[in-house]
Amino acid sequence: MAAKKANSKTFSQEQQQRLNEVTEAIVDLEEQIELAGEEPETSEKPAFEVPKGTENMVHLMLAQGNRFDPKTGKEINFPNRQSFTYGEWQLFKKNFKLLGYTITEVLHDPYGEAEALLNQ
Repeated sequence: MAAKKANSKTFSQEQQQRLNEVTEAIVDLEEQIELAGEEPETSEKPAFEVPKGTENMVHLMLAQGNRFDPKTGKEINFPNRQSFTYGEWQLFKKNFKLLGYTITEVLHDPYGEAEALLNQ
């Protein structure tokens, strides 16, 4: 900038182009610095509230069958919430793959076993 101000007649087109590139890089860096100082936006869903009386049950989000269309990649079978008592959970965790289910999200697991089966 100082060279351009000192003698603008001898400032070449190549120098001007380089000055423009440097200016853009500085602006980009300033934006990144600003964004780094800000709190990240959290798009997290609110925590799952366990309905009263079901604290000892396993709550999961399940999809049955092919979740996505193999041709388009669009989701065709949306996950549904399902709750299991301890006995039901013991049977389900052994057989869910054979039944065509996929565990997509663990909402509440008082037994600590469901996380290992996620997206299997």
